[in-house]
Amino acid sequence: MKPLSIEDCYSDWKKGHISDQFMVYYFFVFYHEKKYPSKRLKDFLNQDQLKFEDLKGLIQNNKFKKVKQKAIDTLINWGKDRWKMILIDTIPLPHDVLNFQAEGKRPVTMIIQDEFTPILTRQDHLEFLIHDLEHGYMYFHDESLYDMQNLFFKKIEASLKTDIWKSYLKCNKFKDKFIYLISDMNTHTEHYKQYLFSMIPENEVDRFNFLFERN
Repeated sequence: MKPLSIEDCYSDWKKGHISDQFMVYYFFVFYHEKKYPSKRLKDFLNQDQLKFEDLKGLIQNNKFKKVKQKAIDTLINWGKDRWKMILIDTIPLPHDVLNFQAEGKRPVTMIIQDEFTPILTRQDHLEFLIHDLEHGYMYFHDESLYDMQNLFFKKIEASLKTDIWKSYLKCNKFKDKFIYLISDMNTHTEHYKQYLFSMIPENEVDRFNFLFERN
């Protein structure tokens, strides 16, 4: 048997033959070795009949250049089915990210590229994936913080079905900041409050206190 290729792995994933966890582990290791050549990783990838347990062991016991522990912790917890991460192969819209988080999940985007080229503000597809993994850590690593964020995103999602944001979203500057709030911030609700209220006239902030009530 020949070693598994990224194309075959991706094809099997699309067909539902392998799990999100196997796919994201393989993607991460494959492109990390391609970007930061390592004989150890190359030999690992070249073995026949690569198993998920092998990938789990590698992720847990190997140091990966320029990858923060947050990203590794997310991979480990994802592999153990502790955190509800969702692997996708398209860049989600901000409101898609909001919907995922309101459901208690966090998406991770995997883009297959032949070369390392920029994706949005990230230098390449590996960095894009790592950035998503770091967001996963910030969403899930602390149970009380997770509960706060999940409730906040649920309330934001529900509020978007009303007209409360209509006048504000006509302003492009507000809209850009709001998109960042709902799709690229994973923090304490007090920080959400400070961020949001800095965007809204002081005499109107009371209208939005309901977003931060614990109920």
